[in-house]
Amino acid sequence: MLGKRLYAGFDLSLNAIIIAIFSIMLIVVGLNVLCRYLLNFSLGWADESARLLFILMVFIGSIGAHKDKAHFSFDIFVKKLPPQLYIAAKLVAHSIVIYVLISMLVGGIKTFILLTNKTPALGIPVKYIYLAIPLSMLAMLVMTVHTAIYSIVKCRNQLK
Repeated sequence: MLGKRLYAGFDLSLNAIIIAIFSIMLIVVGLNVLCRYLLNFSLGWADESARLLFILMVFIGSIGAHKDKAHFSFDIFVKKLPPQLYIAAKLVAHSIVIYVLISMLVGGIKTFILLTNKTPALGIPVKYIYLAIPLSMLAMLVMTVHTAIYSIVKCRNQLK
């Protein structure tokens, strides 16, 4: 029961963060458009902040898509396999996803450690923008491991 409430809280928080980022991005871009066309000047920080918010929204949105299993996959053939091969195919698929997520997590951490430059208009250290990569990969990795374990246990129980 606690797991379901925790998951629901995570889902609600994730959606709230995505909505907040999108809303801020919409306001910043709208404000810049108004300034550009009505007042004949552009806000120097608006383009950069919209770009950074978009990057955050993409990585946080990828967590939501992963959670909802909305990423593209070929499962037409896998669903037609016999139970033992189905389990093996699921295990291979989860293993590949886990490998890719770990690779991106390690690469994101290395990038975070190595970057020292700042954004031109806002002066924000770029490393904090790139922190979205390892954090989102870590979240997706936890979800994938959980899903893999659940799938294996479920399939084993169906075979008995």
